[in-house]
Amino acid sequence: MAINITEDIFTAKQAQKSSSDWQSFKTPITYRDFKRLGKGRYIRESEWSDLGKERKHLLLMDSYARLFDSPVFSHLSAALALGLDVLTVPDKIQVRRTGGSTPDFVQSRRDDASLSAATLLSEDGFLCTSIEDTVLSCVRFLKPYEGLVIAESALHKGLVDYDTLFKKLMSSPRKGSLAARWVAGIMSPLSESPGETLTRLLLLDLGLEPVQQLQIGPFRVDFALLEYNIVVEFDGAIKYDGRFGLSPEETLARQENREQYLRQQGWTVVRLTWEDVVVHREQALRKLSLTNVPPLNWVSMYDHGLRKMRD
Repeated sequence: MAINITEDIFTAKQAQKSSSDWQSFKTPITYRDFKRLGKGRYIRESEWSDLGKERKHLLLMDSYARLFDSPVFSHLSAALALGLDVLTVPDKIQVRRTGGSTPDFVQSRRDDASLSAATLLSEDGFLCTSIEDTVLSCVRFLKPYEGLVIAESALHKGLVDYDTLFKKLMSSPRKGSLAARWVAGIMSPLSESPGETLTRLLLLDLGLEPVQQLQIGPFRVDFALLEYNIVVEFDGAIKYDGRFGLSPEETLARQENREQYLRQQGWTVVRLTWEDVVVHREQALRKLSLTNVPPLNWVSMYDHGLRKMRD
């Protein structure tokens, strides 16, 4: 495996010597100081608790891959290993298996589509189902908007071309085929983050026609509602955490200059947050209503799409 392990990983003997509760090491899965990653691999519980969900999942995948000969990771595990954006990280690693016993932290996938999927190596050396097969499997078994996030992530990052993914989704096996066709029909390579994917879906749900990544003077905006001269921006917290080399104050100053320019050009700027587009979508409706967007029927594009397909 090529995964870069920066954490301190212990063998059973090393963990036993380091444990303040060494006598309970006879049942190492539950003893106090360490988290068991797999046979003969342990990490301090304090270090484990500080890790993010995605990193925890990758460490479990790494430990599993050391126990078995070239396991093929699928579904959300493959999506994480291949660098796709996901909304949820599963508690269990997901692998393609044809039989045999399965550890408690592993979820076996034995559906025909997964078993016949092409494979490739991730940058970290994990053997995974191919990009298009991974997207299809996620779309078929996750909530539709979660599958859409993964599909648009693959397109935006250039990991698969639009036509290839479209054909794969449209040829989905029967189970999950309606969701796959729905995603194929609305996916876009222009969504740059899960937040933008969900913002676009919300606008489509409202019956609006957002234009993505429109250039207005020196600025490129997330969405433009041309009929109403409204710019909609997804306001993610990531831009304020300093990872782009700007302090929160500098980010806010640039944001104000940007909005001032857009207003001078006759645009109204509406900023939507993660809470607006995921948790309390009615807040987004209120923000848009304040800018003279007429009240529209709040319909679920997904439900409407499924009904149309069935008819």
